[in-house]
Amino acid sequence: MGLGLSEANSLKIQKRAWHFTTDQNVQCNQERQDTITTEIKHAKELADQTVGHVEDGEYYTNFFSQNLRDNPSFAGKVDDIYKKVSKMLDENNKDYDFEITCDNKSQMCKDGFYAHMNDKKKRMNFCDSFFTPPDPRLQSHQEKLDKCDQLDLRDAQFSRSAIIIHECTHTAFAMDPDERTLDYAYGYNANYLLPRDQFDRSCAKWKTRRVLCPDANDPKKDSFCKGEKSAENADTYSFVAAGVGFSKLCKRDIPLPAPPSAKRAAQLQKRACPADDWIQWDDGPDEEESAESGTCKLDITEIWTCEHPTVNLYGRMTITSPDGTVLYNTGRGTSAPGVKIGDEQRPVIQKEGMSHGLQVIAQHTNDYIQFYYDDLAWTTGTTEGPATCKLVGDNWDTSTPVECNSGARTRQFECKYTC
Repeated sequence: MGLGLSEANSLKIQKRAWHFTTDQNVQCNQERQDTITTEIKHAKELADQTVGHVEDGEYYTNFFSQNLRDNPSFAGKVDDIYKKVSKMLDENNKDYDFEITCDNKSQMCKDGFYAHMNDKKKRMNFCDSFFTPPDPRLQSHQEKLDKCDQLDLRDAQFSRSAIIIHECTHTAFAMDPDERTLDYAYGYNANYLLPRDQFDRSCAKWKTRRVLCPDANDPKKDSFCKGEKSAENADTYSFVAAGVGFSKLCKRDIPLPAPPSAKRAAQLQKRACPADDWIQWDDGPDEEESAESGTCKLDITEIWTCEHPTVNLYGRMTITSPDGTVLYNTGRGTSAPGVKIGDEQRPVIQKEGMSHGLQVIAQHTNDYIQFYYDDLAWTTGTTEGPATCKLVGDNWDTSTPVECNSGARTRQFECKYTC
């Protein structure tokens, strides 16, 4: 008997747990399926061991910045991430249905990486190097367990199971939808310095398509990353899980290697770089599905307060991609009306989905906002070309200063630019 239309449709949309693709062009052979299945079970074990024990040992305090940890709810948020990673890797859980492929012809595999996650297509792909690593430090989870008495955290994190934890955090399921991790830092040294505001990403010798910590004076170049980016960094979560998980499995605290020397750390502001100790698993989330170049939209409300002129211009912004995805939204904080955008602050905004940083500079002298994005430069007065703005509603009065008893002045612009 044939299926009715409603029955057939229900079968088509039925959720599954993680599964291997049936596409023969990118299918994993049986040996590789067995390896992946084993490592997923071990990765889930690391996540499970970390749930409820995020703050055990010295991993949480060393890999998340102090200002993040000062928030009493932050540890619980991190704990929830590991719970969701565990769900992703549970062969019986259907909350996140993703496909596993072994396509060594993908661009990231061609670039020499080990694995990559495409969240939109819900696909985790494993490259040949995952199974036959060119770097002998990468080993199976079991090989790490077999030398428990010798492991330090750097060695423990060089495991296939830790790679899978890393890839899971590139999804909106494991993280909040707007907080999928990127790859600010790879390796123990860089990840140790990152939460301390001491990691200069211009030091990185790995392959990367993105500027993630833009230099305020040149947004096309990386510079020092803010420590709170540790919460958005994939390797951070694999280091903490490797530390807590292997400590429990090995029944001994996995020690941290010696940090970058005090001398090197002290010199870091002079562009002294930590020793290379990294293996680059991927280059962030696989975004081959991202929209091609098009027109991004920027809505900005400029706010003029009664504070000192060097700090009294703020912006509340929404940046939207060509396909309508909101890439950034300032939101409304309780401590400030928006982001400080004055000439002395010169903030650079870059979020996932933005190929370059958007620098925003508001000026009293010329009474406009200056913008820089890649090779584009324009102001709120620009009305023609690849980047334009228009005033929405009334302009503000510049003839008198803002009085504190009269409230802030605001004006709104709609801008568009090629992105």
